[in-house]
Amino acid sequence: ANGNGTYNLTTANVSSDPGVTVTYFTNSNLTGQITNPANYSGPAGIIYANITSVNGCSRQAQITLTSTPSPNINTTNYNASLCDDNFDGIVNVNFSTVTPQIVTNAANFTVRYYLSQADANAGNGNTLPVNWTYAANTTVYVRVDAAGGSCPPAFGQINFKIGNKITLLTNVVNMDVCDNDLNGSENVNLNDYKNLFTTNPAITLTFHATLADAQNGTNTIPANQTITSPKTFYVRFVSGTECPNTGIINVTLKSPKKSSQLTDKVVCSTEKVVLDPGAEFSSYTWSTGATTQTILAGAGTYYVDLGFNGCFYRQYVNVTTSQAPTITSINVTASNATINVTGGTPPYQYSLNGIDYQTSNTFMGLSRGIHTVYVLGKDGCLPVVKEFLIVNIINAITPNGDGINDVLNYSDLKIKQNVSIEISDRYGAAVYKSTDKSYIWDGKSGGRPLPTGTYWYILKWIEPDTKLPVSYSGWILIKNRE
Repeated sequence: ANGNGTYNLTTANVSSDPGVTVTYFTNSNLTGQITNPANYSGPAGIIYANITSVNGCSRQAQITLTSTPSPNINTTNYNASLCDDNFDGIVNVNFSTVTPQIVTNAANFTVRYYLSQADANAGNGNTLPVNWTYAANTTVYVRVDAAGGSCPPAFGQINFKIGNKITLLTNVVNMDVCDNDLNGSENVNLNDYKNLFTTNPAITLTFHATLADAQNGTNTIPANQTITSPKTFYVRFVSGTECPNTGIINVTLKSPKKSSQLTDKVVCSTEKVVLDPGAEFSSYTWSTGATTQTILAGAGTYYVDLGFNGCFYRQYVNVTTSQAPTITSINVTASNATINVTGGTPPYQYSLNGIDYQTSNTFMGLSRGIHTVYVLGKDGCLPVVKEFLIVNIINAITPNGDGINDVLNYSDLKIKQNVSIEISDRYGAAVYKSTDKSYIWDGKSGGRPLPTGTYWYILKWIEPDTKLPVSYSGWILIKNRE
């Protein structure tokens, strides 16, 4: 076929004899004569030629018509703005993937690529290799030839460009991470820094330990990282519409500061204490809402966010109410007393008058009778108070009405429990039993004075502290007026 899709039947060599006349028909019965054989636009197939000699003899011949597609090219189908994906300054092109995009039915044609229009016009051997590279914007000329050269070639050109990288707000991000719990490390998610580079949601990120890995898109590392010291991460940005780009994240671990002077406090029940972390911090935010360096606090749990070095450390402090000591027992031996104490805040101090205190828990040479002991803890809050008794054992009474030793008086035993006083004569007959907490006997039995003589007594009680029974026994002289 001609380049315009028609056939020139006259070029078919159907006879070598001179002077013959040839007519062309579409049918073998020589009907459907073709009136313009030099520009026949019929379909491919068989055409019949009737050949007549000068002598009038005729003979029939067949002409087979075939159609060869014309070369075609459309370079607009190919986006020649290519990416330098590995950032080496060179763009790789494989023409075997380009050809099917710019030539329809490319397998039917010979497609060649040149760096000059003249070479393409000549169709010479200065062609580019199938795998070609460029480092700058370059124009490539394309020639498409039909098989056998039956049709004129088609020409086109491709302007190869180096594509634009993804536009970033910045290529370097410097971040400070606070070690808020002061354990020497902090976890970060590198994805959290994406918006510092780009706000385009279509751009995806991968993270790498080296710039080379980021440029080549190899050896990705997780976005979640633990920072223990200054560290650099490399980011590869990828988009469906722009060429890859790279960025850098520099992460520095910063430490806040803990107060060494803010410690737990103990206060008396109605008191308050000043909580002061110290003056070396840049800001203070208390759990009470206060932003001053110090607060006045009663019993409770508090915290303060301490600003330092651009970071914040939350420090807790407890203010507790002082617990009073407990006097567990008072051991009395003769005229000495030892005070046993637990709880509260040691060391303890001891006093018999609430004014003069000593560090020893033993008092010696005490007078007979009831005494009061005061015990203070280290916190200095209210003392605990307890009475104890140095028993005055009475061995004689003279109930003669002179006001001196007229009665047996054990009323000091009122601080004991289950006190019992029994007095009997030498025959064992009871002459007195205590019936109330006065524990005073006037030397009479049944309202009548007893005769002068020696009587026996038994004192019994339960110690309130130890719950142990105590018993004293002995003799007592009653000297009456006779």
